[in-house]
Amino acid sequence: MAAARAHRYKGTSPFLDSDLDRKTFFGRDLEIRALSSLVLAERLSVLFAKSGMGKTSLINAGVVEPLRKKGYFPMVLRVGDPGVDTVQAILDGVRDAAAAANVECERAEATELWEFFKRARFWSSSLDLLT
Repeated sequence: MAAARAHRYKGTSPFLDSDLDRKTFFGRDLEIRALSSLVLAERLSVLFAKSGMGKTSLINAGVVEPLRKKGYFPMVLRVGDPGVDTVQAILDGVRDAAAAANVECERAEATELWEFFKRARFWSSSLDLLT
């Protein structure tokens, strides 16, 4: 019975950036390729759709790992809390994501987004410069 529960449909919970979820996320190959290509080709990519359409799952289980394999440092940040400054939430989220991934964030003391992303450098634990 426990094995049957382990293979059930996730329901409304989004797929995560994990090996298990990447293995069980399927049927969106065209969307994964299209979004990955767009992210690689453009400076800014915006993905929008109705709630529940699978945007988070597509990013987490489909796009993030291939970008990592290409030497990028993808970060998934959720902002929008009305009680928190959006710029500060993004800066804190980037620093937290770097710390969690064991990525060194060099020259990241800026307080403005443009300045931060212009100056910051991200180094992997093997001293590779990440995009």
